[in-house]
Amino acid sequence: VLAVAMAGQFWIIQSQPKRTIDVRVFQEDASRALLSGRNPYAISFPNIYPDDRFYGPGIVRDGRITFFPYPPLSLLAVLPGYLLGDVRYANLAALAGSCILLAATGRRLGVSAGSTYELITVALALQIDTHVIIALGWTEPFLALGVTACGYALATGRRLLLCLSLAWIVAIKQYGFLW
Repeated sequence: VLAVAMAGQFWIIQSQPKRTIDVRVFQEDASRALLSGRNPYAISFPNIYPDDRFYGPGIVRDGRITFFPYPPLSLLAVLPGYLLGDVRYANLAALAGSCILLAATGRRLGVSAGSTYELITVALALQIDTHVIIALGWTEPFLALGVTACGYALATGRRLLLCLSLAWIVAIKQYGFLW
């Protein structure tokens, strides 16, 4: 099921044109800047929306957004996808990793193959919003990867992985610390 779900998401990335959304513009422009040796936090980004209502006062100047809103780890996480031609590939890999870790956690806790527990993994892979999240390039799959890695670390007693996954959760998203 996971292979079919990921193949479907891959097909969505391949077949649908890149939608113009600020997240993807931020990720691509920041990746390009980083790879060319420029500081992604020192560049500006085009404001793709018709007005400034999506951003706070003073954020948009002369039609450009004056900051990169994501933590550095988020940029480093999308970089492999950018190098492969589309930042969304990194999101897809994070989603697949989350599903694999979720299933592995169940196995580690003694859940047998084919149990209803596996429906959780299937639900994560096939939930109705997954195709939207991948198609738009939202970074939530990276947060899901951190949360499932944390669960796996707790189930297996791996303290270093637990520390790293908690650090990942806090550092990957602006609101990661809420977890």
